Amino acid sequence: MNVFNAVNMKLLVFLLLFIIGCGYKSEKTDEKDRNIISSSLTVTDSLLIYATWSNKIIVENIRSHKILFTKKTISICYARPVLIGKKLYFPIADSVFTCVDIATSKTIWNSRLGGRCSDFHIIDHSIIANSKSYGLVGMDLDSGKVKFELRYRYGVGCTIPDLSPYRISFDKKAFYVCDWQCASVSAYHIADGKRLWQKVTDFSNSNVKYVDGVLFWGRNKFYKGGEILLLDPTNGSVLYQGQAKFEANFNPIVYAHRVYYYSYDGKLNEFDVKTRKNKVVYVFKPENDVSGYQMYLLNGSLYYSAQDNVYQLNLKNFSHKVVKSDVKDIYGVYQDKDKVEFIF
Repeated sequence: MNVFNAVNMKLLVFLLLFIIGCGYKSEKTDEKDRNIISSSLTVTDSLLIYATWSNKIIVENIRSHKILFTKKTISICYARPVLIGKKLYFPIADSVFTCVDIATSKTIWNSRLGGRCSDFHIIDHSIIANSKSYGLVGMDLDSGKVKFELRYRYGVGCTIPDLSPYRISFDKKAFYVCDWQCASVSAYHIADGKRLWQKVTDFSNSNVKYVDGVLFWGRNKFYKGGEILLLDPTNGSVLYQGQAKFEANFNPIVYAHRVYYYSYDGKLNEFDVKTRKNKVVYVFKPENDVSGYQMYLLNGSLYYSAQDNVYQLNLKNFSHKVVKSDVKDIYGVYQDKDKVEFIF
């Protein structure tokens, strides 16, 4: 069933009675002991929203360093919770997705997923969730009602194992999925999950980003070459194609009509979407190579951690420097008045 029936709902309510969920308006947070699951972190101008390894969802005020809301979960939440107004959306259990009012701590709705949700996106009034070993599930934002399911099928038609969470990007009408069901990239309608088009190529690992009306799509052919492409989002036709040692595990960053991506030969590349020109803007050294890490954009600079240091790369002149030492890994960056702060 798409939404819990009465029996399942009663069982869920019974389970949730054992879960403590309440708002704390004055509790101070220990910045060095947040226990954050890195994949779950969202940084806004004033809030940190994240899940912890101790099965909690936290909404924290950056300025006051106070916890505004906390909710105990049944299972560890690997996905990134999303706050819209006072409504917080996240998987509360491996097969249960929920919407909670953070002002009252009351559950607005629960909906069932076929498997563990480790990633989801909110697009217009829809939630598109990666559901491990089950597929992609589209839910209504207001009610939690399942609108469509794209089921994962393993067999003769596609012998590639489940690669969830699948990398997804989107515009106002469609979402675009990488390496799903033996297609390199596929486009689906947000409202009903109807497939619009797909591209099938040789097997690779890829990443996609919607930017300025086109799709930037990079492919890694298992470190034996690769390419970057621009696709027309309406039909998947190729607008640009060039060879690149694209690292799909590094999430491309969009800034000022340009896409910054890492190539596995130790270089940061800049692709100008308007002029469709690609160039290397920085060559890493072994001691400051971003390989294995992500970069975070703030005020025209990229920040990242490597070899127990935090580095800043300015995108105006590509100057590079150490800004913090003795840090294993950063999960995000934010501005606090005139000071840059890091989440680690």
